[in-house]
Amino acid sequence: MKKEFLSAICAVAGLAFVMSVVSSPVQGSLLLNPDNSSATFEQPHASLDLSIAASIDGVTGTTGWAISDGGVTGPETAFIATASAVTVDTPRFVDFSFTLDHQFSSSTLALGLFRISYTSDDISNPPSAGSSWITLEPDTFSNTGGGSHTIRSNAAFPNPNSILVTGVAVGNNTYTVTATNVTVNSDITGFRLEVLEETDVVGLPNNGPGLSTDGNFVLTTFAADVTVGAPIPEPASLAMLAIGGLMLLPRRKRHQ
Repeated sequence: MKKEFLSAICAVAGLAFVMSVVSSPVQGSLLLNPDNSSATFEQPHASLDLSIAASIDGVTGTTGWAISDGGVTGPETAFIATASAVTVDTPRFVDFSFTLDHQFSSSTLALGLFRISYTSDDISNPPSAGSSWITLEPDTFSNTGGGSHTIRSNAAFPNPNSILVTGVAVGNNTYTVTATNVTVNSDITGFRLEVLEETDVVGLPNNGPGLSTDGNFVLTTFAADVTVGAPIPEPASLAMLAIGGLMLLPRRKRHQ
């Protein structure tokens, strides 16, 4: 009787775990908050909005974040707030997908070297350099404008988990970056986009971070999609599920 009772308890625990997987929350395209987003530098212009806010306002156009300061460029960072927190109620696997669009004129004003991070800091505080950041390790990269790319996940690179893009077509370039099965422990409240500079990189004009001759770029759209998936099982839950399954197996009778 005791074995049957223990078996039932393990089976219930296993069923609860399975149900938690099935009922896991899902989040699609995120609304981003231009008012709480900022960058270390935004290119001034008399008539064009070249701020990070113009990249995330949801309006498709030909303006967006750029960083040239009188023809001088360098590494800069954008801090992008979500309009509301993405709920992660327990440690879960999360899939990220980002769209980085470059639709400005006919020049090669696309990003050449960059990486993306996320934060779980309180959403009441706009994301900043002082936030706690977790850098995402990209799984895939694609570009409508062709060219070549390297996902630099190896820690031996100067900027690990960055993406190097070279040789893109002149004109519009739309990047898609994914990072899947990421372990996330709490709510997602913002993103950090680092545009990076490196010396002696073939195909990176003026050391980057953009692919224009002076290292500039115009990021007309930054968009994020997040899918919150299954909870990460605790070892005890897996053990109880396994024990319950074993105990439910029919037992062979011993032959006399």
